Amino acid sequence: METVDAVRGEGCGNAYLFVDAAAAHVADRVRELAPSSTPRWIAGVGGGRLDGVILLERARDVVRQVTVWNADGSRGEVCGNGLRAAAVLVRSVDGVRAGLLASDAAIHRFGFEDDGRVAVSLPPPVFDAERIPLDVGSAARARADEDAPWELLLATAEGRTARGYALSMGNPHLVVPLEHAPVGVLPDAALLEGHAAFPERVNVSYVWRLDAGRIGQRTFERGSGETAACGSGACASAVVARHLGWCDDRLVVEQPGGTLEIRLGGDALELVGPATIGARESLRL
Repeated sequence: METVDAVRGEGCGNAYLFVDAAAAHVADRVRELAPSSTPRWIAGVGGGRLDGVILLERARDVVRQVTVWNADGSRGEVCGNGLRAAAVLVRSVDGVRAGLLASDAAIHRFGFEDDGRVAVSLPPPVFDAERIPLDVGSAARARADEDAPWELLLATAEGRTARGYALSMGNPHLVVPLEHAPVGVLPDAALLEGHAAFPERVNVSYVWRLDAGRIGQRTFERGSGETAACGSGACASAVVARHLGWCDDRLVVEQPGGTLEIRLGGDALELVGPATIGARESLRL
């Protein structure tokens, strides 16, 4: 059994096991094994919960190609916090402080703020139902304004319904506004993640307004369950918050694992927050 170097990286407590594969055969083996082996790999690493595995590969025209597997081994198109941790890892290995990273969803700019936070770009939100993807007919009610998230009423269980907004940030998101912060288990999160309206499942973020330009958020991630933070979810929440009039072109998102800032000016969004990498690990493939 081959052993490769890996490192724990996290952004606001949203932690992943990173493999920075300099050799093509290592990248090929990780790609082959990750769908079935990710649960075993992350269970074998100490230091707290891991939400998945991220493979970094050298690639033409970008600093690294970034591939994400969720905790259950399913593929994730993009991970905002993972991108920021990848930027920290790239800086430690290559000395690069700004550049481009490629995910399955888009090309992302990254750089470092004067205060040490890491900034990455995410693509503009997508509202087209086919591209989210969203099966509108499976919702109890669905409405969409032009260039705005889908407003949905979704049946969950025992006569309960949930109102939320659907969009894609390169991966599918459902943002559920609440009056107050939820206590305990997130209401119907697993049912919404696997709802028939979302054929590829969905990341579910519950949000509540704290004050002007600031919200609280808890996220139940597709394939990983509730996580300490979700970067692409924070971006989706920012799009919805602006749609609801909760913010202008800047939003602060308070999550259990820390604080993220979303900048909404221009075509792309910018996700800003802390990220770190930890000690080297040995991963047995």
